[in-house]
Amino acid sequence: MREGWLLHEGDVVASALEGAGWAGGMRAVHDAVDHELAVVVPLRFFVATWGAPRPVDVALLDESSQVKGVFTLRPWRIARIPRGVVHGVIAPFGVFERTKVMPGDHLEFRPAA
Repeated sequence: MREGWLLHEGDVVASALEGAGWAGGMRAVHDAVDHELAVVVPLRFFVATWGAPRPVDVALLDESSQVKGVFTLRPWRIARIPRGVVHGVIAPFGVFERTKVMPGDHLEFRPAA
């Protein structure tokens, strides 16, 4: 996985990791919760928080990194992924509300130098 920053309109939203494959998706949820990181993961059918100790924020992104939806997912929950979504950003609870990320915005992962 690559370390870097999650940017919203040029401003840093959170420290982030990118590159977790589908198999690493559940680990990514735990990384986000346990280490206060945002994690960019590929999504296909659902996102889940099985075993997560606290809620997380989820942003759904299309191919161009445009935000298609933002929501909070509580522990031990599952959410279906709508068509057109290819990536998700899983972040600590409250990050997207605090930084005013909403549908239509763009999020960017920028690797650390």
